[in-house]
Amino acid sequence: MNQVHGYNLTDVKLHNRFLVYNIIRLYGPIRRASVARRTRLTRATITNIINEFIQEGLVLSTPQCSTSHSYLQINPHAFWICAVHLQGAVAKVAVLTPDMAFWESATVSLAGSPEEALGRVAETVNALRSKYDIRVMGVAVSGVVDADRALIKHSVTMGWENVCLVENLQRLVKLPMVVERNANAPLLAEVWQGAAAGKRNVVYVNYGTGIGCGIMMNGELIARDGLVTGELGHTTVDPSGPFCHCGNQGCLEALVSVPALLTQCKAISRNFEHIGDADVEPLFTALYSQIEQGDELCLNLLKRTAEYIGLALANMITMLGPEVVVLGNGFVQAGERFRNMIEEAVEKRVLKSSRGSFKIVPTSIKSDAILVGISSLAIRRLFNGSAEA
Repeated sequence: MNQVHGYNLTDVKLHNRFLVYNIIRLYGPIRRASVARRTRLTRATITNIINEFIQEGLVLSTPQCSTSHSYLQINPHAFWICAVHLQGAVAKVAVLTPDMAFWESATVSLAGSPEEALGRVAETVNALRSKYDIRVMGVAVSGVVDADRALIKHSVTMGWENVCLVENLQRLVKLPMVVERNANAPLLAEVWQGAAAGKRNVVYVNYGTGIGCGIMMNGELIARDGLVTGELGHTTVDPSGPFCHCGNQGCLEALVSVPALLTQCKAISRNFEHIGDADVEPLFTALYSQIEQGDELCLNLLKRTAEYIGLALANMITMLGPEVVVLGNGFVQAGERFRNMIEEAVEKRVLKSSRGSFKIVPTSIKSDAILVGISSLAIRRLFNGSAEA
């Protein structure tokens, strides 16, 4: 049985500080009375927190010439965040402001042992710290992650097993640090400043060599003890379908991922031979071209792909009841026609009572969504006091 914890006064204050900061971030410039109304906190609590923010330089209070009131907005240069993305052969390291503006970035080789690779990452972070007032660090990782223990349990792309980031990175950098798997980071970006800004029940799905998914319910990521959750691509949609690399049969990913779709397209036409397994936009451009020329096989293949994805999404919507389903950059590259077909498939399969209770929208994040997402989590943890140096 899970242990239930209460909240002490310090926890409540930290929670309220982030709540107020986030309202000012989302709706600023905003008056104090509006902050109190949106947070439902007392005027006295609001006054104390905002005065602290102003003294700390986190929030700016600007008088309006046309009124006697002052308006609040976050100070975009109050501090900096260091965002790190560990994936494959390299790490991306970037410095961002609280409004998610990128100031500087670098690429670091992950060659050698995990200790050697993370040592180079730490050197880069410390070099950036000499130039910026970095308060917190967020690390996004490709693989299975135990976020609470900052442990990379398994990463296929890096070939790492049971690598502790506290021992190998944080002790060298000495910054508060949060860790999350990279599949969840774009979801965090959408909730922070994208298509799902301010929402608490969100599903994010991306399309490419796999079908990744992040889930947020009641404002919290769905995760358990470092296990991978939200693996939409490895849900069974056709028990008699092809075998998947995960060992299952009939997975969504085995049927309609970009490599799977490309294989089926190549069986129809030689016009797909030049396209790579990760080339979403070229694949769909060629597919639409074939359809415009009257290729019924390609049209049926596109419909079938959209139907399977719509089926999986409808099942997830029925079970979880999200407010927003965000379709990631892979779906944007695949084109509006494909997204519309998916939405039609979803509408056919969700419960009638669910229709109208959710939106399916394309991503609105134009910059690196993974770095934006892990930075937003770092800010949240910094304000909540749960990122320890």
